[in-house]
Amino acid sequence: MTSLLTLVAGYILLINEGFHAVAHLNVLFRVRPPTLEELKGRQNYFLWDGISHILPYFVHGRFLPYLLFEFITHMFYVWRWNKNYYVIRIRDWSVAEYKGKWVTEDFFLTWSDIIGHTLNVWALSQILGSWTLIFWWTPYPLAYIAMSRLYSSSEPKEAEVVKTN
Repeated sequence: MTSLLTLVAGYILLINEGFHAVAHLNVLFRVRPPTLEELKGRQNYFLWDGISHILPYFVHGRFLPYLLFEFITHMFYVWRWNKNYYVIRIRDWSVAEYKGKWVTEDFFLTWSDIIGHTLNVWALSQILGSWTLIFWWTPYPLAYIAMSRLYSSSEPKEAEVVKTN
């Protein structure tokens, strides 16, 4: 039988991992990506994103090498924030203003991040019960539809165009 602490921690981590997976899908498919101004100040988001890859391991005990890789890459982003070419490039690629060409490496790094969060969701759902996937999938798409610029009645303010080579 699973302890109450494991269940509570598992549900909190499941909701967190679901949020991160959907947030990264949002950036990947440009549903409602953040603006450059918003993302520049979110170094702590990358810190929490990296930590959230590794925390569920202590509940489900699976995929350590992959989750450790994701944790280390996120800590590199936090450590080199606004100082490294690749960190700045993936940050700029992730924003709404980006109008440059499609960058294959950044695309696959984002998919890698999504896979890490999705593996955690799957492993946590194995402990918490498969029905939790229904709980996970229901609120997030509805929330993103509600917050999406596609369905918004107001226009976002114009922002500067970011183009990287």
